[in-house]
Amino acid sequence: MTAQQIGNSVGLAILVAVSAGVSGGATTPAERLAGFHAAYWVAGGIGLLGGLTVLLTRFPKVDAVPSASEARL
Repeated sequence: MTAQQIGNSVGLAILVAVSAGVSGGATTPAERLAGFHAAYWVAGGIGLLGGLTVLLTRFPKVDAVPSASEARL
């Protein structure tokens, strides 16, 4: 639970920094839109990277040989 809270806080801080960095000193909502778009692209990229990491590390390889204890099951 603590790791989730810290991850959410750090993730939000990163997205706000990206949005503010791209928007610069924008004062109107229309000018801030480019920053929001950049933040959404970064969030999507992080989500895809996380999903790819899960797919590559979570599932066993097909050609893996079971150990002796697994073969008896």
